[in-house]
Amino acid sequence: MAKRLQVILKDPEYRELKRAARSRQMSIAEWVRQALALAHRRESVGSVGKKLEVIRAAARLATYKHLKARQKRSSGTDLVLVPWLLAKPIAGM
Repeated sequence: MAKRLQVILKDPEYRELKRAARSRQMSIAEWVRQALALAHRRESVGSVGKKLEVIRAAARLATYKHLKARQKRSSGTDLVLVPWLLAKPIAGM
């Protein structure tokens, strides 16, 4: 089922939108549909779960690198890194 969307624009905004649609030889409605579709695709790239997984992996890597650098700075101390304690293995390690 199709739905109608009403958007209120100021005259200068409407003229600019009309110019953009004409330059691509399409109706204003089609230009707006394509612009909305593009905005939606850009915003919803990847699932929330995947984004969280990437953030967690980056945090683990940052923590590992921080501990490694701390170990190098404090030579002679008993700080021992145990990378297998990380929640998930990081590729390349």
